[in-house]
Amino acid sequence: RIVAVKTLRQEELGKDDASQSFMQEAQAVAQLRHPSIVGVHEVGQFRGIQYFTMDFIEGLPLDRMLLRDPLEPHRAVEIVLAIAEALQYAHRKGVVHRDLKPANVILREDGEPVLVDFGIAKQIDPGLQGPTRTGAMIGSPGYWSPEQASGSRERIAEQSDVYGLGAILYACLTARPPFVAPSMAELMVMTATQAPEPPSAFAQVEREIERICLACLAKEPGQRYASAGAL
Repeated sequence: RIVAVKTLRQEELGKDDASQSFMQEAQAVAQLRHPSIVGVHEVGQFRGIQYFTMDFIEGLPLDRMLLRDPLEPHRAVEIVLAIAEALQYAHRKGVVHRDLKPANVILREDGEPVLVDFGIAKQIDPGLQGPTRTGAMIGSPGYWSPEQASGSRERIAEQSDVYGLGAILYACLTARPPFVAPSMAELMVMTATQAPEPPSAFAQVEREIERICLACLAKEPGQRYASAGAL
C-alpha cells in the first residue's frame, strides 16, 4: 500500500526529548481509528532513524484553500463539524491534539476532511504527558488558545481543542486567523487579552454561526463549549 512516512528531522536525531515526543505522537495516533483522523500503520526504526507510517491522503490542505477567499459558511460548518466529531472521539480515547489549524486539516478528493499532525498531542492522563517543557508555548501562533500562548501547560485540555475548532471555523469564514499582529509579542498579548473581530467584519456570516464561532474563542476555557461534542 502507499503510505506517508514520518521521521525525525535531521537536527532532532540523538535528542532524547525529541525522540520521546516523536514516539508519543506515534503511540497517541496509533490508538485512534476514525475516518476523519489520519491512521498510523507501523512504528519502527531503520538504521537508527525512528519512523512511522500513516495513511497517504490525496487532497489539499485547508490552509491552501483559504489563501485568497473564505469558504461558503455552510461548507465551513460541514468541515468543522466533521473535525469536531473526530476530536470528540480522540478526547474519549484520552488524546488532545493541541495544534489545530487549517494546515493540519486535509480535504480528500471526495471533499471529506482528515485531521493530521498530532505532533504535540498529549494524553490526558497527567502521568503520560510527555517531555514538553514547563512554560513552553504549545501550538501555532494565530490559532493557539490563550492558555497555550501563555505557556499554561496545566490548563491545556479538551477545551483548548474547542478553541482550536473555533479558530479553524473563523479562518474558514474569513480566510484569516482570529488574530494577526506584526510581532510575536503583540500576537501573544492580543490572544491573551483581546476579543477577535467578529467574522462578519470580513465576510457575510449568519448571526448564529458567528455566535457559535465566538463562543469557541472565549478567553476562559470554562466559557467555551464544554466539549467538542457539545460544539
